[in-house]
Amino acid sequence: MFVGIQCLLSKKITKEYLLEIPLSFVFGYLNDFYDYIIHITPSSFIHSLLLLCIALLCISLGVYLTSETNFVLNPGDGIVKTISEVFHYPFYNVKNMFDISMILCSLVLSWITHNPIMGIGIGTIISAVMIGRLIKVWQYLLQKRLFIEV
Repeated sequence: MFVGIQCLLSKKITKEYLLEIPLSFVFGYLNDFYDYIIHITPSSFIHSLLLLCIALLCISLGVYLTSETNFVLNPGDGIVKTISEVFHYPFYNVKNMFDISMILCSLVLSWITHNPIMGIGIGTIISAVMIGRLIKVWQYLLQKRLFIEV
């Protein structure tokens, strides 16, 4: 659905958009694979928070680097980049609003369908609020600080 919306918004079909579809399957399989081989069980709330912070830093850096290098994105980040380009908003702002809107859509759909809310915890909410902001930090550090001053 996101790939289709990207094509409509940009008024073109590109190979990068189309490659997002198989990438999403590969990404899903890799997530399942790493979940299977890496077993980290936090022993406390502080440990969970530390792992969340590390994950947020890694994810935001990965999203920033893939979007800046025009690498094929997953559909969720691809639609963010397309919205950013079409409407001329900064990527990190669109990412922030998009992630929050996806949580709101999930909550509304759960309410409409009378299904329990699943997969939305405090970590999901923190991620939705923080990933876009951390992308902005990475952009500042890598574009403004490292590349101009070196």
